[in-house]
Amino acid sequence: MTERRTRSQAQAASIPRGYPQQGAYAPGYGGSPQQGYYAQPAYPNYPPVQDESLGVGNWILTIIVSLIPVVNLVVLLIWSFGRVRQPRKNFARAMLVLILICVAALFAFSGVIINLLQSY
Repeated sequence: MTERRTRSQAQAASIPRGYPQQGAYAPGYGGSPQQGYYAQPAYPNYPPVQDESLGVGNWILTIIVSLIPVVNLVVLLIWSFGRVRQPRKNFARAMLVLILICVAALFAFSGVIINLLQSY
């Protein structure tokens, strides 16, 4: 009578020596039997980070342009809502917020300022 092997017995027989259990994986490679015998990469492949920082010259130009009256409002609006580097965009938005706060404070205290000017 011929001996019939079951599927699990055939698989167990095909496992090389040194790996005594069925479904065992090579030690030291990390991973489970479902993942195979190869180690998984430690870190996924992310795209390289683009440096969006501005140099010293660009910051000096940005500050000089933001000091020119009337021109600064136009340029800050363009930089805030246009397609420019993120640091310059953030700077322009922060400057616009500060200008709005100063204008609001000027209107809020305009009565006090006028009374002070008239008293002299």
